[in-house]
Amino acid sequence: MENIGFNDAGWKTGTSAFGTPNEPYLSTLWQTKDIWVRRTFDLQEDLTDKNIFLHYSHDDIFELYINGVQVVKTGYSWKYNVVEELSEEVKATLKKKEKYHNSSLS
Repeated sequence: MENIGFNDAGWKTGTSAFGTPNEPYLSTLWQTKDIWVRRTFDLQEDLTDKNIFLHYSHDDIFELYINGVQVVKTGYSWKYNVVEELSEEVKATLKKKEKYHNSSLS
């Protein structure tokens, strides 16, 4: 989701990982065409000069934004346990003790 100010108050909630039956690590069953997920987090330390890695798994089409910056866009594919280093552009949006948003869609 590119707009970090988007009002998600009407969204349902669940525990990740979301997915269909037979997917590893499944916590919440998802049976609709699309799913939007949004999380917020607070940084406890300055990570400016650190290497930061994203670890994720997905099936189908997956896009991920952090603070409005697109980090992942897969196309139609299934991948498990992907590890990807965050770019300097994304890291520049992260500051200690502020609330951040990451969003994805499938």
